[in-house]
Amino acid sequence: MRPAAPFRVNKPIHLMIGHMADTQEDSFFATVRTEGYFDVQLDTVQRFLAGREGPVVLVTSGGTIVPLERQMVRFLDNFSAGTRGAISAEYHLHHTHLKMVPTERRLCHLSASTIQSAALCSSLPTRRRIGPGHYRHERKMLVSVHFYTVADYLYLLQRIGQMLAPLGRNAMLYLAAAVSDFYLPESQLSDEGTLTLRLEPVPKVIRPLVKIWCPDAFIVSFKLETDAALLMDKARAALQRYQHHCVLANVLTERRHHITIVRRADPDIEIRSENGEIEQILIDRLLTLFAQHRQ
Repeated sequence: MRPAAPFRVNKPIHLMIGHMADTQEDSFFATVRTEGYFDVQLDTVQRFLAGREGPVVLVTSGGTIVPLERQMVRFLDNFSAGTRGAISAEYHLHHTHLKMVPTERRLCHLSASTIQSAALCSSLPTRRRIGPGHYRHERKMLVSVHFYTVADYLYLLQRIGQMLAPLGRNAMLYLAAAVSDFYLPESQLSDEGTLTLRLEPVPKVIRPLVKIWCPDAFIVSFKLETDAALLMDKARAALQRYQHHCVLANVLTERRHHITIVRRADPDIEIRSENGEIEQILIDRLLTLFAQHRQ
């Protein structure tokens, strides 16, 4: 049985996105709450980034939950073990010139004894954890931030994206988190008794991420579909709509062996791996594109 995520009841924080009045994003942040325990994590990120001029990668990983009650016992879970983000973070760390700010919900254990210098071993079991308690030599290269609810995640993405903005083209965002498609506004959260659900769509905040929060960064998103016939059209539509750099398109049943890097103006890059972890090839290709972006 999976343990329930910890939930703290603090004073709600109502967030408004600057220069984006009357948008879906405004409506979302005005009708949900984010817990007020992020200050320490964000201060850690700020110190990590202080004075940095070289490339920095933000990796998001894991799933998000949607609370159904103010005193949360029940919730909707967009489940993800965070495997792709964890493995990708390891391969990013193989490139020692990079600094990393992974945000994660739940990534599983990685033994500190397996870490050598600035590289994380890729021969570990698939389920692993990257976090401050599980690495030694990477302390100057890696900082980890944790989230639970979809509101937590979007708030942190906004704040950390804004922190990365001064790096300009030296920032890369690798958005592997499995974000909930729907949420329940706070006014509909249950206190007791019956519960009637009318879920609202979660806004696609990649638009303000690209246009406002971190406009010069190299931004990579994911598109996962169960129907291969729909995949490429949806990936290209996302690129056209949000004007970011890459969509990593994959079919659910083939996601561990086949990924397509879809770009706006350049040919697609097909990546296949029948043996080993496909993330190793994927990260190598993406970092080549990131280097071109920085020139």
